[in-house]
Parts: sequence; structure tokens; C-alpha cells
Amino acid sequence: MGLSQHFGTPIFSMIAEGEKYNQIQDELWGVYNQLNMKHLPFAPDAHDVSTDKNDKFFRGDVLKAYECDYFLSYLDHAVRQYIKGVENAQVGLKDGKPVQVEFKRSINYYISESWFTRTNHLRYAPNHNHGDSDIAGVYYLDTNGKDGSIKIKSPNRYFVGNYIYSIMTASDCSIPLKNGVLGLWPAILDHSTEVNETDHERISLSFNIVFKDRALTGQDTTDHNYF
Repeated sequence: MGLSQHFGTPIFSMIAEGEKYNQIQDELWGVYNQLNMKHLPFAPDAHDVSTDKNDKFFRGDVLKAYECDYFLSYLDHAVRQYIKGVENAQVGLKDGKPVQVEFKRSINYYISESWFTRTNHLRYAPNHNHGDSDIAGVYYLDTNGKDGSIKIKSPNRYFVGNYIYSIMTASDCSIPLKNGVLGLWPAILDHSTEVNETDHERISLSFNIVFKDRALTGQDTTDHNYF
């Protein structure tokens, strides 16, 4: 867990445990059980996605709409650890040891969208990215550990015609597939999930994060249309 480097890109994961895990699980299950789920139309075998009250996909932040304070606190801690880890990774070494620094940037962000996904037998998430956001993330609410891992693809694969980049191109990386695991990565990276070849119904939460100092509007203009 923590920050790891894949194909020159920092990917972050952490796991909720103990009472924090129980609080988050209870909170998210309470929201999930109130939502409608609808088949994603972009691919015939794609997973199901939660919709708002008008049966629309990807409209607003369900976490804010349902006041998921336990998860939002956990996510905020994860985002701060992610950014701090990336900053420290840029500092380098001093006397052969990693240099630890305090935050140099403001951690001022909003969640532009959040939604639940349900992946049944033989369903999957097609290859895609969330390129209009800064961070994409996932939290595993219910998985058996074998029902289809996420695959985050190397951006270097676009440069395989160059000899140096062809050496650097690595295989896909994954976020550990376990209840309570939260994963974060740069939203511009293409990613997908493997086909769920089990009879278990995998439930996960996905979300996009935008940093306000880089946003075009500089503020959260998300319309929450869930109640």
C-alpha cells in the first residue's frame, strides 16, 4: 500500500481497517441500497452504473449528495498522502536517504463526479480514461478478490516506436482487489477491468477529483440531482 511507481507514474492505494472500515462500509451500503443501477450502454457486456433520480449517468457527486462523511474524511486523508508522496518523490536523496518535506502546494479540490458500479458475471469495464479530471479513484465495497481487477495502462505505450520508450514501456498495473481498498491515479491514464468470471457481484465506488487551482472555473459547479 502507499505510493508506488509504475512506468514513471505514481499510483496510490491504501486500505481501511477496524472501526473506520466498518463505518465506511455501513455508510456506503446505505447509499448504494437507495440508488438505481442501469446497464452502461457503451458496450454490450459492460457493467451497471448508478443513476440519478432522472435516470442519468455521471451526474454530480453522490458522496456529497448523501453526506458520506466517513468516506469523504478517509478520501481526503488519502489524497493528501498521495500528493505529499508525489512531492517527496520529486525532492530526491540527501546523504543517500529520501528527503521528507512538508506540503508545498495547497490541497484544494472537489469531487466532480462519483458513482457506484456493479459488475456481474461476464461483465467488465471497457477501456477508458477520465481525462478532464486530475485524479480518478476507486473504492472496493464488495469483492471476492477474483471478480476482475482494474488494469491501468502505461502512457509509454504510445511511444513504442521510439527505442528508449520501448524499453520503458511496462505491463499494466493493478490496484489490490480487496474490500476496503482505495486506489488513486492520474485521471488521464487509460484503464479497464478484467471480465468478472465468477458468480460474485462486485460492487465498487468510483470518483473523479479536480484541483481548484487548475480548474477552468476554479470552483465546484457540480449539480447534485439525487434526492
